[in-house]
Amino acid sequence: MLLVEPYVPERVSWAIRHHQALRFYPDALVGYEYPEMYNRLFGEDYVPDPYIERAYQYAWNHKWYMEARLITLNDEYSFDPNAKVSIDCSVTIGN
Repeated sequence: MLLVEPYVPERVSWAIRHHQALRFYPDALVGYEYPEMYNRLFGEDYVPDPYIERAYQYAWNHKWYMEARLITLNDEYSFDPNAKVSIDCSVTIGN
């Protein structure tokens, strides 16, 4: 985080800092589903620790929530070798 923070707007550094907790919580309004890879890594009955839940609630209630959520949407390509990333920064998973 320290590497990018001086060079990007505050909302971007905030989004980078807070997007990680959002990965554990789906958001149907933007089409974000719980990653299948997390089911394989953590198990289907996994419940995030309370500190992750608190971080999620904080981000959810913040004015820049959507910036952090968009990172969770667009970092899916990191986990899916078949993901296709378009020039407009949206991600299409699969074929």
